[in-house]
Amino acid sequence: GVCAALLLSPLAPIRVADPILTLGFLAGAGAMLAGLGAIVGVLSRGWDQFSAISGLIILPLGFFSAVFFPIDALPALAADLMRYAPLHLAVDGTRTAMIGVGDVPPAIGLPALWAWAVAAWAGAWFVVRRARPLRD
Repeated sequence: GVCAALLLSPLAPIRVADPILTLGFLAGAGAMLAGLGAIVGVLSRGWDQFSAISGLIILPLGFFSAVFFPIDALPALAADLMRYAPLHLAVDGTRTAMIGVGDVPPAIGLPALWAWAVAAWAGAWFVVRRARPLRD
């Protein structure tokens, strides 16, 4: 991200509305996705199963996280459900911190994102504790 920002900065001025909040959302998103990756990695028996789980669960959540469209474009019930989905919190929070515009207030979104990150790591811990010993 830093390299892309440096390369694009001569073309357009890049201003971050709140750098500290941006770091909080990016770190929360990274922690949450790392926990989910650990869960999927332990549960998978190979790369094919890992990519299938990622493609069937995480990729659709990414599409519904309002990266490519406003969440209000979804039907009302779906929008209400997706507003606090983990990937939407990460995307919307980062957008809010970077440009100052978003759906979920940062005072709600940042703690909720970190709660999802803690839940993902708790799930990873549980899965690792229950997993059969890994072989060489």
